Amino acid sequence: MKNKILIPILVPVLIFVMYSCNHVSAEKEAAQEIKKEISKDSLLSYGKYLVNTIGCRDCHSPKHFGPNGVEIITASDLSG
Repeated sequence: MKNKILIPILVPVLIFVMYSCNHVSAEKEAAQEIKKEISKDSLLSYGKYLVNTIGCRDCHSPKHFGPNGVEIITASDLSG
């Protein structure tokens, strides 16, 4: 009697597990393909773009008062 109840429950669970394992590996393969396509130069240029756009230098670079007001010390840019 227990086997008749257990089989209809186990079959869908096993199918779901098999599908989800296959689905995850397909996502990993797609992520690896994307990683291969991105070059180091494109990552660096994107990082420079983000730093300039978001304004990281405003808080993370030391400043001093110069003839034009507050200026970033370029020798220690983005050092803190």
